Amino acid sequence: RPVELGRAIGAALREQERRLSAGQSILIDETAVDPDAAAALEGYLRAQLAATGRLPTDRTIVVERFRDEIGDLRVCILSPFGMRLHAPWAMALESELATGTGFKTTALASDDGIAMRFVSLNTASSDSDPGDGWRRLFPDPDELLQLVTTALPDTALFGGVFRECAARALLVPRRGPGRRTPLWSQRQKAQGLLAVARGYANFPIVLETLRTCLQDDFDLPGLTTLLRDVASGAIEVHEVATDRASPMARSLVFAYVANFLYADDAPLAERRAQALTLDRALLRDLLGPAALQALLDPEVVAAVEAELQGQSILFQARDPDALHDLLRRLGALTEGELQTRCAGAELKAWLVELTHAGRGFWLSVAGERRYAAAEDVALYRDALGAIAPQEVPAALLAPRPRALDELVIRYCRTHGPFNAERLAARYALAASALAPALDALVARGRLTPGSFLSADGTERCDPDVLRTIRRRSLAGLRNAVAASTPETYSRFLLEWQHVTKPASSAARAEGSELVRVLDQLEGLPLPLSELESRILPARIRGFKPADLDRLAATGELVWVGAGRLGSQDGWVLLLRRERAWLAPVPDNVVPAAGDAARVLDLLARRGACFLTELRAQLELALTTLVGVLADLAWQGLVTNDSLAPLRAFRGGSRLRRDADAARLAGGRWSLVSPANPTAGAAADPEVRRTQLTHQRALQLTGRYGVVAREMAELEGVPGGFQLLLPALRGLDDVGTLRRGYFLDGFMGQQYASVPAIDRLRAVSSAPGDAAPIALSAVDPALVWGGALPWPTVPVDSESGATSRTNPRREVGATVVVSAGSAWFHLPRSGRELTVFPAAEAATQEPERVVATLTALARSHALNGRFTIERVGNSLPTQSPLLSALLAAGFERTPRGLAWEK
Repeated sequence: RPVELGRAIGAALREQERRLSAGQSILIDETAVDPDAAAALEGYLRAQLAATGRLPTDRTIVVERFRDEIGDLRVCILSPFGMRLHAPWAMALESELATGTGFKTTALASDDGIAMRFVSLNTASSDSDPGDGWRRLFPDPDELLQLVTTALPDTALFGGVFRECAARALLVPRRGPGRRTPLWSQRQKAQGLLAVARGYANFPIVLETLRTCLQDDFDLPGLTTLLRDVASGAIEVHEVATDRASPMARSLVFAYVANFLYADDAPLAERRAQALTLDRALLRDLLGPAALQALLDPEVVAAVEAELQGQSILFQARDPDALHDLLRRLGALTEGELQTRCAGAELKAWLVELTHAGRGFWLSVAGERRYAAAEDVALYRDALGAIAPQEVPAALLAPRPRALDELVIRYCRTHGPFNAERLAARYALAASALAPALDALVARGRLTPGSFLSADGTERCDPDVLRTIRRRSLAGLRNAVAASTPETYSRFLLEWQHVTKPASSAARAEGSELVRVLDQLEGLPLPLSELESRILPARIRGFKPADLDRLAATGELVWVGAGRLGSQDGWVLLLRRERAWLAPVPDNVVPAAGDAARVLDLLARRGACFLTELRAQLELALTTLVGVLADLAWQGLVTNDSLAPLRAFRGGSRLRRDADAARLAGGRWSLVSPANPTAGAAADPEVRRTQLTHQRALQLTGRYGVVAREMAELEGVPGGFQLLLPALRGLDDVGTLRRGYFLDGFMGQQYASVPAIDRLRAVSSAPGDAAPIALSAVDPALVWGGALPWPTVPVDSESGATSRTNPRREVGATVVVSAGSAWFHLPRSGRELTVFPAAEAATQEPERVVATLTALARSHALNGRFTIERVGNSLPTQSPLLSALLAAGFERTPRGLAWEK
């Protein structure tokens, strides 16, 4: 199944899913399916939806986990994209899981997905999952070729293709013409040949087998695009755990069992290929031309060749000595060619001067009159039979035994990619006469063959020249990315942080999408009230605070307090348990004394303790102990297995009764920073600082997609952006990030991940979504007022006074964004509505304005009832938005426009 057909099948399933979710029947009008078959198909799709909640489509991949009858974990990746993508994907998974996790697993690919089985030594345990959810099931696109190439020689496909290639090359002899060789005999002979080839990394039949598999049988470019779309969020991954295999997974599991039922009985040749060694450099050369053809920019090739030829103005000759050096480097040139390489009109005088000094002579080369340096007269004589019409000193006529090779090497060093015909035309030779010299240079590594500008595969290029062209082409690709506007980046960031495409309730129940969202928010201090009421609900449909408690109780999540926020709230940051060492060291903390010191000392000695243990050991009143714990928690010194204590601490002095305090402050308490560093952090301070800097760079990249100075300043990174630069440059060197100018309006150097760049380009070319999105003003997905300043609020046209409102990113404030532009800002009090220019420009679209104001009101109503007393510089009753506000549901009151719904 080609990937194009897979996308079409996925699009059809997406439409059927939409209809079934809406309570409609599937579409059968365009087909000749009879009613019974249609009913069976509809029942099949409904059963799949009931089991997994989603269908595998062109925009959704379903990852299903369940345990089989003997307790082993089965993982099925349901995808419609076809075998040409799934087969290399399965190989990469086997290689990566075996290497990275130590789990020995086997994966079976089909047109409809991939089935895997993880052997569990303890069937009562659920810990046999290789960990980290579905992320390990999607390899890094940049490592895909390496993973597939490593796993390929150990597959049945490799053994079968090797046998075919060997037979085509007549290395598996037949008994006679027209007589068939039994298959078992072919296998044995191919096994013997492979046993011999195992000691030669560049054996041509092995390389041809790899080429056939990687280019003819697999669609690696399509798989790379798919993995990048998953990484960028363009394709959603829906993970679900089921009690038993869903209808679509059953066929994969059945094929899996059938495939391995008699696997160990087959005398497969690929079992002998495990020790096969490969010449990776030669393999890259073999597979590289197609990639280079797409990478090399013809304009860059022309520019590099112009420099090598001295045609670029900076490389032209400006005096006789420079002209002589040019001739020694390029060889003999006609007068017209000399004119294009000399800066000035004194060319003839320079030639006369060089000739009189015996430094240059006119020669007849390839039927043309060319001027050459005196050192090359013998070279052209011995290589081409060229004769100088004037007298040449005998000292310059010494024999040149490898004259033709010297001539070819000089041509290669001063030209871009070329073919034999172009070189032969330069010297009026037959291409066949140059073939031995070119082949010898290729064998010696002096030339690189391939398809650089054409697809015929007959071009050659000097390796140093090719590296220069490739480096400049990559630089050109960086510069070719037009800087995106602030509005485009705003749209991108909302999508990147899953605000425009929140996860479904099924994914929320499973917890996988919540973990994915929390990974982007990791290490960022956020108000607890906004985190649970607006920030996480904007990303997860049906989010409940209990979801965070479950992750904390299972040990996946650690919360750390980062300071009080008034008496009713506080800042909190969330971390993965394995990255708890990233918790910041509290600044300006008064040394603990009294009861606080006793609590810290007890936790340091005993480890995690329940509230009742602390109370019994310390002999403190419960309300006193809870108050001490609250102070230590908001200072970032202690944490708990649940977030319930934080919610209780928001009540402050309201915790008066012992029963209330005990109920709200339960769970195990522990120190945030243990005495011994965790496995993720080194004990050496310098190494720890390096690890912290590296991880902060990764956090910012994962959170914002693009990292600039403004992001570091917004989050208050210790040391600022300058301290992050070494880590960002290192990530750029290894290819994890790219440096460039991606965003307009941001200062200095910018770094972005490859998936973010691709997604940013896609958002730039797509029309903006006008659907309004109401956000908390402290939401990290809001670019306005944070990384970028607020849009300028217009002045009063009559009085000339500026706007009285002063938008701020304060807790409780609400901002509405539409098509990437900020429209309205409402502070926590709800009294002054700031109207940004984008909203004023849309007054001709009353329905859109009403929808935006409705979204604003519903989101801000989470703070309680509010009344707008001013709209910009005017009273609500005098504002042009009065009718839109009333249509959105506001009601007139003596104080202004109230929202009480």
